Amino acid sequence: MAEFISFYVIKTIKKAPKKIPLFNPNKIYFHTSNPRNAIPPILVLALRSIVKLGPVISGRIIRRWWQKLPQEEKEKILQQIYSKKTKIACCGTIFIGALYLYYLENITEEPLTKRKRFMVLNQKQLYQIAEFEYNQQMRTYKQNIVPAWHPLYRRVTRVANNLLLSNRDLKEIRDKTWTVIVVDRPDITNAFALPHGKIFVFTGMLNLCTNDHQLAIVLAHEISHSILSHTAESMSKIFLMEFILIIPSLIFWSILSDAWALFSEWITANIASVLIHLPFSRAIEKEADFVGLQLAAKSCYDIREAPIFWGKLKVLSSDAVLEWLSTHPRHESRQSELKELLPQALELREKSNCPPLVSNIHYFPWAM
Repeated sequence: MAEFISFYVIKTIKKAPKKIPLFNPNKIYFHTSNPRNAIPPILVLALRSIVKLGPVISGRIIRRWWQKLPQEEKEKILQQIYSKKTKIACCGTIFIGALYLYYLENITEEPLTKRKRFMVLNQKQLYQIAEFEYNQQMRTYKQNIVPAWHPLYRRVTRVANNLLLSNRDLKEIRDKTWTVIVVDRPDITNAFALPHGKIFVFTGMLNLCTNDHQLAIVLAHEISHSILSHTAESMSKIFLMEFILIIPSLIFWSILSDAWALFSEWITANIASVLIHLPFSRAIEKEADFVGLQLAAKSCYDIREAPIFWGKLKVLSSDAVLEWLSTHPRHESRQSELKELLPQALELREKSNCPPLVSNIHYFPWAM
């Protein structure tokens, strides 16, 4: 496939004045917009670096200071610490209590799924970070952007428009500026939507979508990640965990050699990943599957294609990594869970006044 160099076209959904229809079904809701300044994301990265490197530097300074002390001075300091163990324990308890109160203070309810979650980033901060990532992606793939007149671009925007128009009752859909960018990279099987509505689709993923129904399933899943603010939630959890791990990290670098401190941090990070980060990542993937299936159902697509698509990926990919060590559920698991969700989604599709589906669908071997 040839590469295309072109200025990308942006389609925007805007709030309408009162008593004026929000959407005109005869129009396509895209127009060009300008990128915004992205200084805050750099500050966020700087803060994360301080949180990560601070305990390392401080711990090494403490360790070197301790090693230079005479034995008598060391024993004296240890005795003082032991004599104040109650105060130290109280300070530790107060710190943990304050951290817990901070956690509770930032628990919010997700409007669509009603799930409770920890969030510290506001929308403005999140959008600035997303714009930073968007500019990075555009610089990376600037030679591969498919122009607006190309059939592949029109295919994606047609499906995306249908999904957005059909779900315009959702505030989370209406309040974003939605943009489609198609990247001509057949070797990349990927699609993603940034928190502020920029949707990237690679031609490698388009080649896997046998029809528009499967493409709608993929786009609806990625749109769900965006409207559910999964990126903000993920970053909030990461910030919280990194803050909690400051104390263990400081202890490691204060009392252990550099090699053992580094090894201890590696062990701690991997335990936190397996027990907290990876299960959370798989959970939000399942949530995006659930909400995405609903978005596609309301858009009158044949949502029976969802398990077929994941069955196809199951056959075409190795999927050899154990699920509990992966950020995503196994394709087989997703296929099975989507099959279980189909009756509810089909009922929603019927309530959305969609035309009836044909009684039989061509199930390939990978759909079984």
